Amino acid sequence: MSEILFTFIAVIVAVLVVFWVVKSLAKAAIAGVVAAIIVFVIYSFAIYTDFADIKKNFSTNDKVFLLSEDDTLLSGIIITKLKFSGTPTHIKQEELKKMEKNFSNKDYEGMLRGNERLFIVDIQALESGLPRFVNLSSKIDNISREKLIDIIRADDPIIEYGGASAAELGIDANGPEEARAYFFGAAFTQAIENRGAGFILEEYLKGRIVTSPETAVFKNLKRMPGFIKNRLIKALSDEA
Repeated sequence: MSEILFTFIAVIVAVLVVFWVVKSLAKAAIAGVVAAIIVFVIYSFAIYTDFADIKKNFSTNDKVFLLSEDDTLLSGIIITKLKFSGTPTHIKQEELKKMEKNFSNKDYEGMLRGNERLFIVDIQALESGLPRFVNLSSKIDNISREKLIDIIRADDPIIEYGGASAAELGIDANGPEEARAYFFGAAFTQAIENRGAGFILEEYLKGRIVTSPETAVFKNLKRMPGFIKNRLIKALSDEA
């Protein structure tokens, strides 16, 4: 009888212990789920607010766009809207040379020079964004994208195009530096027209566009699920 009683008590104790363990694990699991939800909400809010800021910035604030090839900065422009016409404000060659030192050391923050946002566009990204043939103006039309890239690379873009002067082509540019800025800006606008502003995110994912500061959207873009990436790319293209 005592053995049966002992066994009965042992079973009850075992059940109580198991119940206590399960209850503790359940509490821990619930706490873990709640913590995960809180972290996810904070993470999502940071992404949302940053993306909203990027969309606003793309249509209002000044942005620096630099064109790179290997370790060289070919041109730099400062623009407000992604789609524009005319010759944009350009960054002088002397300043580009100084920025190249930061660029070679991947010190992108040091390249901001007091500006709010910076994008460094590899020339391959620019070329991939262009349609097969490009019309820049009534006097500069039906250029192949390869020819346009050669014009931007050239020491004297006007001569490379085949024009006698910038004025003859209707370009407001004083010298090769400003002419290159014109062609870079025009090519960039064509890329945005062709692929939408989401082109910037797409090429960032390929490592052919660098940005500074690298805010929440850019920091997390590569590890986002594909459908979220696509929604962000489409939303940005629809906005700009």
